Amino acid sequence: MVQYLCVSCESLAISRTVCLLLLLLLFLLLLEEVPGDDKVLPPLRPPMAHPKAPFPAAKQRPASVAGSSGSGSRKPGMRRGAEKVEIGTSHYTEREVWIRAVLKRRKRRLQGSLTNSIRWGDFIVIECRMLDGSPVTVRGQHPQARRESHVRFVLKKMGWDTMSAVIAICSSMRACGVRVSPSQLSYAGVKDKNALTFQEVTLEGVKKEEVERSAGRLEHGLNMSNIEYCDEPIALGQLHGNLFHVVIRNVTDRRTMQKQARRMKSKGFINYFGLQRFGTGSVPSAEVGKWIILREWEKAVEVIMDPATAKDPGERRAKVKYKENGNAGIALSRMPPFAKSETAILRELAKGGGHKEAIFSLSNRNMYASSFESLLWNMAATRRIELYGSKEVAAGDLVLLTDARGYTQKRNMGRKNQYLFHATEGDVKLKRYSISQVVIPIPYAHCPCPFPSHQVRQEVEKYLEEEEGGASRVFCLESLPAGGVVRRPGQTDWEENEGGREQEECRGDEGRLGERRGGGWEQGNRRIALRSLITIPRNFSMELMSYKDDRHLTSVLCSRAPDKIETSPSLLVHRAEDAGGAFLAARVSFVLPSNSYATVLLREFLSCRLERLSGMEEAV
Repeated sequence: MVQYLCVSCESLAISRTVCLLLLLLLFLLLLEEVPGDDKVLPPLRPPMAHPKAPFPAAKQRPASVAGSSGSGSRKPGMRRGAEKVEIGTSHYTEREVWIRAVLKRRKRRLQGSLTNSIRWGDFIVIECRMLDGSPVTVRGQHPQARRESHVRFVLKKMGWDTMSAVIAICSSMRACGVRVSPSQLSYAGVKDKNALTFQEVTLEGVKKEEVERSAGRLEHGLNMSNIEYCDEPIALGQLHGNLFHVVIRNVTDRRTMQKQARRMKSKGFINYFGLQRFGTGSVPSAEVGKWIILREWEKAVEVIMDPATAKDPGERRAKVKYKENGNAGIALSRMPPFAKSETAILRELAKGGGHKEAIFSLSNRNMYASSFESLLWNMAATRRIELYGSKEVAAGDLVLLTDARGYTQKRNMGRKNQYLFHATEGDVKLKRYSISQVVIPIPYAHCPCPFPSHQVRQEVEKYLEEEEGGASRVFCLESLPAGGVVRRPGQTDWEENEGGREQEECRGDEGRLGERRGGGWEQGNRRIALRSLITIPRNFSMELMSYKDDRHLTSVLCSRAPDKIETSPSLLVHRAEDAGGAFLAARVSFVLPSNSYATVLLREFLSCRLERLSGMEEAV
């Protein structure tokens, strides 16, 4: 018995020793994770202002209430605790991406609030069809399909981004015994997650009855309707534009709001690329795009892996480890899974690849380059307005005209001859063209690009040379031939217009980019992507509604959504509904061409900065 007790005590002592050793080892591991005095982690902060602008950056403010004087006060008519939406807010300010000019400056901002757009009717996006520009509807009859190769339906979603909705549709099809991959679904463009959106989707290789059966298994916030057969799938970018319905609550100045509505309907707004174009993450996408365009792969990786761009403590620690010792394997093991770009870069570097291979492993690398090119366009538009104003065409502007004869062949989808040329001093004196016909091409790297022949081109070239590390060597901004260029229906190339401008056959009211079908154009080895300087929204209207409180207005909007939405408003300003309420809201409706931003329109309409808007995204 005594011998047994001695053995037991000896075993217990050994167990205690092992436990103490394990605890000591765990403490050393934790100590390694916590930085000491010589390893001070950089604070979580937004990236440094970029690009370098010759003016101070705007101060960041809480982006929830447009035009409010305070940041924390509760507006009249808003329930206590009502959510303020901050969707996809960019770390850039509008000044840092050269959004500076407005068509008309106002001393007073319009008082109003853009509340949580996830509510029914506060923020609605309806896709407009490519062929006739009409909005999609949840009910209606499609032309009879000649074959049953594709199924077309209207996808209504709320609280879902487009890609997640596609995956959910595939899951519901599999639950019905039909195997479908996301590559079988086609759509014209992505729509905002925090909105009520309607868009057409086509599905290949399934039966209409199978889609109808799976529609009942969709998750909350998704709905499929108007299911019919069609002959061909929808292509990306094959849309005329988007119809927006935006509710502005707590309006205090009815007369000013009506005046702004009339001005927006006739004058439009500067067609800037919005902050969403420059990313909603913490990485400065325009700066990364600049180094990618310059083919400085190591610097591009350095910007993405900068600890200052981290938005999570775990991501920050992993980036600090990589910056200290350059060991991609250790940093990869500590990188959170949601940091997809950083994970892809570290995985490629851990396999022994170089910085170029790491950048090419990113699926969104083209987005970075597009961000920098969009920044250059914004700069050109700002300098154009500052130097020559926003009312008339200036000598040297690029003008886009459309042939009045037109074509009716279905394969050309109503396209007409397009004429692009520089405006002359004689054109300016005779006032032949309007400001809505002025376009600025998006500068593309590594290929010639026509550009306005006045001072704006010199300003952009100087900026590229002095502020952007000599980026002017990869951008070739040039003038067009004297007669301009022409692109005829059914052709993919621009050609020199040897027969002159044919002005007697052109009409100016169709020169806006919004009337043009299609995306970038090519001339030999060059890409020409035109973007209007001024965009005038189609079917702009404003409806004033009185309401008792925030919940009352939401119930009024619910009664109209989703199947009773007005899709083609005709009047400019409607009378306020006589609901006996003490508060006033404005429901603004308009149609924008693809790749135009509703937040930029609201910036001009409400006379406020983009940072003060609610950060809502819109479809492209």
